[in-house]
Amino acid sequence: MIDELQLFGKFDNILDKEYFEVMGFPAPGFTFLAGLKVVL
Repeated sequence: MIDELQLFGKFDNILDKEYFEVMGFPAPGFTFLAGLKVVL
C-alpha cells in the first residue's frame, strides 16, 4: 500500500538568459526537472 505520494518540479533559468557563473563557462539554458516520491 502507498502511504505517501509527492510530485515535485524545479525550473532553472526560466527566461533562458545567457550568463556566465565563472568566466569562460556559460551556465546552462532553460532547464526543467520533475520527480515523483513514493513512500510505501
